[in-house]
Amino acid sequence: MTDRTDVSGPGATVSSAGLPPGGSRRQDPREAGAGLEPAHGQDSVAFRARRVRARVPFDVGEHVVVVGCGPVAARFVDDVLPLVERGLLRVTVLGAEPHMAYNRILVGEYAVGRVSRESLTVADLETWRAAGVDVRLGAEVLRMDRTRRRITVRVAAAGPGEAAGENAQENDQENDGASESSSDASAGISGLSWDRVVLATGARAVRPNLRGLDPSPDGAVLPAGVTALRDLDDARHMRAVVAERGHTVVLGGGVLGVEAALAAAETAGTATLVHTGDHPLGRVLSPGTARLLAERLRQAGVRCRSARAVAVATDPGGGFTALELADGGSIPGDLLVLSCGVQARAGLAEGAGLRVLQGIVVDHELQADVEGRVFAIGDCAEVLCRDPGCEPCLQRRAGELRSAPAGMIAPGWRQAEYLAARIAAEVRALADPRLMTGPVEPMPAHEPSVLRLKAKDIDLVVLDSGLPVAGDPARRIRFTDDALCQDLHAEFADDGRLRRAVALARPRAMAQLTAAVEAGEPLRGDLTWLLSLDSQWAAPEPAAAGPADVVCRCAGVTRGVLEEAIDGGARTAEAITAATRACTGCGTCHPEIQALLAQRDASMTT
Repeated sequence: MTDRTDVSGPGATVSSAGLPPGGSRRQDPREAGAGLEPAHGQDSVAFRARRVRARVPFDVGEHVVVVGCGPVAARFVDDVLPLVERGLLRVTVLGAEPHMAYNRILVGEYAVGRVSRESLTVADLETWRAAGVDVRLGAEVLRMDRTRRRITVRVAAAGPGEAAGENAQENDQENDGASESSSDASAGISGLSWDRVVLATGARAVRPNLRGLDPSPDGAVLPAGVTALRDLDDARHMRAVVAERGHTVVLGGGVLGVEAALAAAETAGTATLVHTGDHPLGRVLSPGTARLLAERLRQAGVRCRSARAVAVATDPGGGFTALELADGGSIPGDLLVLSCGVQARAGLAEGAGLRVLQGIVVDHELQADVEGRVFAIGDCAEVLCRDPGCEPCLQRRAGELRSAPAGMIAPGWRQAEYLAARIAAEVRALADPRLMTGPVEPMPAHEPSVLRLKAKDIDLVVLDSGLPVAGDPARRIRFTDDALCQDLHAEFADDGRLRRAVALARPRAMAQLTAAVEAGEPLRGDLTWLLSLDSQWAAPEPAAAGPADVVCRCAGVTRGVLEEAIDGGARTAEAITAATRACTGCGTCHPEIQALLAQRDASMTT
């Protein structure tokens, strides 16, 4: 990938009428070198000032085109909706699928019937259109011309069902002005002018290089009975198989592969998970924890097979029959789920001359270009600035600090919220100078990441603080119970800050560690009390939950916000989701929300 576009570092200023969630004031760029190493301080100040001068400021009424209509794009559009309603911003959303934004994290849950199709939806089409958002579904973006600021779009022909109904309005409005759009009706291709672009194109599934399978991500369709479980069509294929209690073969031992195998086994009774290495999740877990997880999977009906796949066997009609292995064996099945990782959809950005590495490279203000006209958020974005004073990015470049894993919805939502807040701050200040209150802190250079396995009877959490700490940990604690398949492993820096923790079937201990990371509190002294938290005989009575306790970590929803929603009339989990955004991410907070509802119902009847 060629390196053609510079991006700014975390010192650029933005006039703001408010702060993004968790944001704070920051020092003037001229003072930004304070505290930096002498070798980097002066260079960093000059770099940040240069980036500030290169940025093109926002203006009232600008046209923002959002490429992508997934959950991260939906969060951004929801947050800028007040600006659209007031006429301060024009927004067009281009979605490649014929469906409105839905929660891809829960596609596997939908595939086995755990959740309904309606519960996946994270945005309301009529609300967007009523506010003035131009929504174009089934729209494939072919090119982005940054010089002329035009996007070339090919819109699928309106057909029966959802696509036809959702696209009817924009088909009538597409040629309202020659200056805004031009089209070739016979080819379904049109051009669209823009002032800013927000790329929220997400990630695509990696196709393994197997005989009988086209490895190109955008190549030929997969054989019948083979799916990547990334969208609603994939989920429907899996639903049909598990409904008939067919056997599912999952290729890939990562988190998504493990979740798919568990879900299939729960519904159909059995599934086979094919992975490399000794055990599933071997790249994330220590050998001991991975071994205990493999035993838990066996108890749940998942057969784990360490092997290298070489081919997909099909019947005369082209349907999947078996996965062939390098050792000469094969695993028959009715469905093959490919779960071999994801890669950012960055082709559009790379074709436009933007810098692309593992994803679309952006700075801590999510800019992908020098002018600040193109932004990227979610799984397609890779935060990696060039500020010589940004230690986390320097460590990422050197491979000393890992980036947050892809496929996690909470970091993308935080990026969407920040970008919407930043744009709102600039535009509102222009519309009313009395609202100008000063600069806004960019996105943090590092954030904690929580990787949680969505499984009915297996509680596995991996917590990474994201702190730029080099070298070996100063302290380690570990507890392992082979008989109960439980494990707790935590690493600490010399100042007591948690660096990383893994907990298998130790939910209370992990909750304490997570709370410490979020509060920025060090943990020192005797920590054996952590081991007793999940032991019935020794665990103290849990402290009563307070209104500030976070229930939904993906959306940052506290218990107090949930209680206010219930008091305001929300009596079902769906109503609470609509009112608070809780449970629109990974879904692991659903049991706690249901328990809170039951508790409130009981208190009302007594």
